Amino acid sequence: MDSCVEALFFAKIYYNSRMFSGIIEHIAPIIALEDGHFTVKNMFTETLKEGQSIAHDGVCMTLTAITHDTYTFFAMKETLRVTNFCSKKV
Repeated sequence: MDSCVEALFFAKIYYNSRMFSGIIEHIAPIIALEDGHFTVKNMFTETLKEGQSIAHDGVCMTLTAITHDTYTFFAMKETLRVTNFCSKKV
């Protein structure tokens, strides 16, 4: 896989209880990666909130921190084991 692709997530935001549609809303570059904490450039125009879920490459992840132009989520070891997240790079 191309390293440029590995530095991106295909992201879809979840609103309330809407189900994942599979439609990609944004391609978001990874800004930082440290100890399972992924910081991603915020490509969404909507206001994000901590605790909100966004699907990254089809995996629903909960936002743990938000700044003006980035957001962060944590992926535990099991998530890294069963997804393609372990191949992601900055």
